[in-house]
Amino acid sequence: KDSERQIAPLIEFLFLTGCRPGEAFALVWDNVKLDNNCVVFNKSYSSTIKDVKVTKNNGARLFYLYPRLTALLERIKPENVKGNELVFKQENGQTYSTGCHGHLWLGASKTRKGKTYHYPGVVTRLVEEGKLTQYLAPYHARHTFITLTAWLNKENPNALVLLAACCENSVEVILKHYMDVDHSTQLVTG
Repeated sequence: KDSERQIAPLIEFLFLTGCRPGEAFALVWDNVKLDNNCVVFNKSYSSTIKDVKVTKNNGARLFYLYPRLTALLERIKPENVKGNELVFKQENGQTYSTGCHGHLWLGASKTRKGKTYHYPGVVTRLVEEGKLTQYLAPYHARHTFITLTAWLNKENPNALVLLAACCENSVEVILKHYMDVDHSTQLVTG
């Protein structure tokens, strides 16, 4: 359960920013600008090459802080932190990877002496306890953030432009994939 407690701020951060997991894995404290009210995403950790690379669209982008996100970052920031220190790291100090994150999220099975043991991840356990209705993959944190934020700002085109920029997306993609309405649905009126 210690690993779950340690990964909880990472999962919360993913839901609060909609960033890609690799961007959170590579985030260092130098890029958390509490005084300037933003986070700079300019790197991503690739589990495939096991190294840091540029973001998906090869650029840096700003994500503006808001109270709940600021509170999270202030709560987890160590006192004497070095600027190049990872914001989110495993218990052993290493960078998170998609595999490690997935095991803590979904769960893993290990075989020892011919017997297989299953360790449910956080989300799997929440489904088993009836607190979630179905399993969702880690990338759903991004989709959830974008969908909720887009719908909250649907009447404000400027906010959708800002959301697109913060999530390295386009307004067109947000409208099509996150706010699309099934026009074949019929309303029943009485």
